[in-house]
Amino acid sequence: MGITRAAAAELGARNIRVNAVAPSAVPTEGTMRNRNGELDARRIARTPLGRLGTVDDIARVICFLAGSESGFLAGQTLTADGGITTANLM
Repeated sequence: MGITRAAAAELGARNIRVNAVAPSAVPTEGTMRNRNGELDARRIARTPLGRLGTVDDIARVICFLAGSESGFLAGQTLTADGGITTANLM
């Protein structure tokens, strides 16, 4: 997150926006053979949205950051984890 903020501060004057995505564990074709059903069930139980994320969930966050809708965001890290980080802070 620090590198993201520093790069955004340095490159903003050149109209370059720097942001980051911090995804939770997302099942993918490459990770399915190493998945642990018990661990996934515990993670789902702790996640406010009640499910694991998908590759498409993360892709949509990236598309948002790349698009004009986020044109005034710089130096931000968007946590895409179904609310698990926030829930575990309480």
